[in-house]
Amino acid sequence: MSRNHTATATLTLLLFVGCSNPVEIGTTDSSIRFANATTGTLNVWIDGRLRVNGLSMNGLSFGLGVPVGDHGIRIGDPPGAITELTVAATLESRRTLVAYPSGSGSASGPAVAVLEDTSTYVQFSKSKLRVANLAQNAGAIEIRRSQPDSPSGSPIMTPFPFNATSPYLQSDPGVWERATSDERQGFLEAHDAFERAVATKGSKISGAALGDADTATTLRTGADGIRTVTDGPFAELAEQVGGYYDVELPDLDAAIAAATLLPTAYTVEIRPVVATR
Repeated sequence: MSRNHTATATLTLLLFVGCSNPVEIGTTDSSIRFANATTGTLNVWIDGRLRVNGLSMNGLSFGLGVPVGDHGIRIGDPPGAITELTVAATLESRRTLVAYPSGSGSASGPAVAVLEDTSTYVQFSKSKLRVANLAQNAGAIEIRRSQPDSPSGSPIMTPFPFNATSPYLQSDPGVWERATSDERQGFLEAHDAFERAVATKGSKISGAALGDADTATTLRTGADGIRTVTDGPFAELAEQVGGYYDVELPDLDAAIAAATLLPTAYTVEIRPVVATR
C-alpha cells in the first residue's frame, strides 16, 4: 500500500545582509573601512599607524575617520607579504577597501579593490547592497538576486566580469541570496531529477516554494480564548521551511532515495500524510 510523503526543504544559503556600518567616533572629513575576503586575518595601517588589528576572514571593519588628502595604506597578515597603496580621501567621502587573494601565492600581499560609496539615497526603512566580482579565476559570470522585495529573483549584471562592481541595489532589510548561474542551473537540475524519480516510483501530487519567513502571518489563541494575529513566523529559527513536495510513493525508503536527489544545500524533512478516513 502506498503512502503519501510530504518533503519539506529548508535551505541554508550564503547570505548577504543589507545594512549600514557605523563610523568610529571622531570621524572628521571622510571615512575608510576594510573588508577581508582573504582566507586569513589582516592588519591595516593608515599613514604608518595600526588602525585595524586581526580583521577576521569575511570581517568588515568600522568606518575609520581620516582627513582629506592622500593616505598611505598597508594591508596584510604579518609576517606575510604586505600590500601598499595610496588612497585619496575627499570631503565627506566613504570608501570600502576589499582585500582578496591575489592569485600569486604567499609571495605577494592581497589584491585590493577600492569601492566608493556613491551616497545613493536610501529611503527610510530600506537597505542597499552592492556586489563585486573578485573571483579572479572564474571569468565572466552571471549573478542573480533573490531579495526580500523580489523573491522570484532577477539578474544583477550579465555578463559580470572579474573586478566588476554592480550599482547599489535597494531593498527591504533582510536576507539576500547569492547564486551564480551555474549554481542556479544545478538547483534546477536537482529538482528535475527528484521529480523524475518520483514519477518512476509513484506520483507528485503538489509542490511549491514558500515565501520568505518574514512574509508569514501567525494566528495564536491564548488560554483566555482570545485570538491574536501577528506578522512573522511561528518561531524565529536559523532555518525556515522554504518549500514542500507532496508525493505518493510506496514506502519511506523510496521517499528517502528520491529526497537525496534534491540540492545538497537543503535539509529535507520527510513526513507521512495522515489519512483522514
